[in-house]
Amino acid sequence: MDPNKRDLVKSFLLDLKHATRECIVLGREKNEETKIELDLTDEDVREEILELSVRDYCKGPEKDRGGIEGDVWVFGKVVKAREDDIKLRLGGRSEERRGG
Repeated sequence: MDPNKRDLVKSFLLDLKHATRECIVLGREKNEETKIELDLTDEDVREEILELSVRDYCKGPEKDRGGIEGDVWVFGKVVKAREDDIKLRLGGRSEERRGG
């Protein structure tokens, strides 16, 4: 990974770790199904998100395809022997600091 991209991903993850107190797991049907299949609570999901690192990065930042304001970052993570994409978005000041 190019050093500039690595720095950008590190910055996003740092912002994410500071924002986890206000973290919202969207109750989309797909998300809820995955949580049930893997027997995860919202707190388990929050912990998995906190453990993300640069090596888990897949792509982003990208504009949301659903037209929602803010950039989407995609990470891949193996949770309970199953690999899933984790799509994340930050809003507010942290997004602005990164130039998003």
